[in-house]
Amino acid sequence: MRRGYADTRLGQLHYAVAGNGHPLVLLPQGGRTWPMFATLAQELAGDFCCYAVDYPGSGGSDPLPGDATFADIAGAVVDLLDALAVPDAFVYGIHTGNKVAAAMAAGWPERVRKVVLAGQSHSIVPDNQRRAQTVGRFRKKLLREADERETAMVHWADTFGVVSGVWWQESLVRDIADADMRAIAVVKTVDEIQSSASMPALYRANFAFDLHGAYTRIKVPTLVLELVTPSEDQLIGRQGAAVAALIPGATVATLEAEDFHGITLEARPVELARILRNYLGGPA
Repeated sequence: MRRGYADTRLGQLHYAVAGNGHPLVLLPQGGRTWPMFATLAQELAGDFCCYAVDYPGSGGSDPLPGDATFADIAGAVVDLLDALAVPDAFVYGIHTGNKVAAAMAAGWPERVRKVVLAGQSHSIVPDNQRRAQTVGRFRKKLLREADERETAMVHWADTFGVVSGVWWQESLVRDIADADMRAIAVVKTVDEIQSSASMPALYRANFAFDLHGAYTRIKVPTLVLELVTPSEDQLIGRQGAAVAALIPGATVATLEAEDFHGITLEARPVELARILRNYLGGPA
């Protein structure tokens, strides 16, 4: 993928681009960067020009301001489109990306041709208070007022927990001879460490974001792609239908996955590319 920078309201935004066709913006999970989409972009390159974005505070982008909102981040992505002279684009966002994508579709509908909101059930819960309750205990502690030492310790523990979860995930250990799975884990680990300083601000923005309100303001064609797992089926229940009920004309698709928090579909690029190609369809 070719890479570049654009000046935005949140400083320089780093991106990677590949392919030909109508623009498709790829918005990652929080703490991740453009390599998360490298294989997916290869799969889609014949139909779309894919722009994979590093959020402020991640990868090659400038730091994330402590008071930034998801609307600010969405606006920075719109600024990127302006810098690239892209009038409108398809948008795909997963986990944190689905909130940024929802903010783009709600706030700049003229710039979003179609949007795909992807995430595990906990990530797309419409009720803001209930969604906040699904966030892990360390990340909740990141937002609590505390002395400098305690704050630093919680942040350190949170980063270790995320990295350890990636490094020792059951599916990887079970298939440890799989070089592709190991490579994905290495990229995830590097991303998480590099972007760890931005996570408190990103989670403040997450907690403050009115996802329910954003859903109700989306008027562009929308696909809700729910990643379902046995544990979330039991603890949370499927949320796709509730989300689609808030967005006129929205449709729902599901993908089943193993139980692991933070599923990114990096190991399933062909399947994800087929879903995106079938829904987005290319230029009208």
